[in-house]
Amino acid sequence: MKIKFFFNKQPYFVVKTLKKFIKISEMYEEKYYIVGGVIRDAILCKTNYDIDIVLTQFNPSFIKELEKELDTCFSFSKKFNTAKAYLKNGISIDLNVQRKETYPFNGSLPIVSFGDEKSDILRRDFTINSIYIKILNETVDIFDPVNGIKDLKNRKICFLKENSFLEDPTRILRGLKFAFRYSFSFEKNTKLALLDALKQDCFSTISSERLKKEFLLLLKEPTFHIYLNKNKYNKIFEYIFSFFTKENNLSLNNIKFIFKFLVLNTSLLKKLNIDKYYFFVFFISLSTEEIEKITFHSKNIINLNKNSEIYFYLNNFSNQELLLIMLYSNFKIENTKLLLKNSQFMKKSLNKIITKFLYLKKITPLLSGNDLLKIEIPQGKEFTNILNFAYTFQLNNKNITKKVLIREVKKIYGLSS
Repeated sequence: MKIKFFFNKQPYFVVKTLKKFIKISEMYEEKYYIVGGVIRDAILCKTNYDIDIVLTQFNPSFIKELEKELDTCFSFSKKFNTAKAYLKNGISIDLNVQRKETYPFNGSLPIVSFGDEKSDILRRDFTINSIYIKILNETVDIFDPVNGIKDLKNRKICFLKENSFLEDPTRILRGLKFAFRYSFSFEKNTKLALLDALKQDCFSTISSERLKKEFLLLLKEPTFHIYLNKNKYNKIFEYIFSFFTKENNLSLNNIKFIFKFLVLNTSLLKKLNIDKYYFFVFFISLSTEEIEKITFHSKNIINLNKNSEIYFYLNNFSNQELLLIMLYSNFKIENTKLLLKNSQFMKKSLNKIITKFLYLKKITPLLSGNDLLKIEIPQGKEFTNILNFAYTFQLNNKNITKKVLIREVKKIYGLSS
């Protein structure tokens, strides 16, 4: 098959970049394979800007010429024998030397050594990401010893070895990501191995940073909220979320509600300048004690009436804390468990008050220190109090003018008109 037909759904600049790489590799007689997501998505007729290339060695002259031709610079990792570059057109290129990976213990980072084609394939996560191609005279030659193409056609996600998920538990989250993105399902033995790894508490063997990083990528899949609400994945989700909710006993139904809340309140999140995915992970990881402190404030806020009361009370909180207060107004704590409560009144009231606060924050004070000096108010202890009074009066009187506000200040503080 010709390269233009194999990559017919890829943008022109992706194919152009591949051709530049091929030209330089032929010039230096470099052996290579193109592998990974760009091949998987080419077969599925989807776009992909991440190009993974496997080499037999790192030839400095070849890399230097590649950088010159692609107008980029590669950053190297000696530990993993990899190099990465980002091009101005949005493409990323990963160069990897054929390698073998061994895990000293489950959840550890792998020890890397030089390998061959077989070991390089077996170190990968799934068969659909283990399809290798090379291109000669613009003709694509496919190398697929683990039947990745067959699994793509059957819409199956299949592991490459029995202990895959125990070695690297983040593969579970990557597998779900592909399942949600392409509407694939796990091959029978792969799913059994996945569930067995979760039962063995596999996530406890990796750092929370590694887990959160991969979990955030899963959350950002456009169809995540759809699959979250499918009973088919309940057992898997319960295991995954239990790692984050050890401090608060949030149930799966609670978690589903929280994510739905964030999706439905996207406009409010934008106003608060909060990333819903990072906030979601932060939220479900809070302890019961932290939650109790937050719910205390929600009861106080709904009793605020005047604009000035709303502004000065809520101005003590960060935007993230405001959202926490609003969200946790939907819960109550019973026997250290967090339970949903039906409180539409509180939810609507808090939403209304917080939205009003965001509007009030944009109001610029009409009076400044210079204005007070002009009306012969000396700097001193009362100076700040007068400015606070003026701003409070302004917040509570929507259409007040600067002239009227100065008159009110003079009247209250016994100054001559």
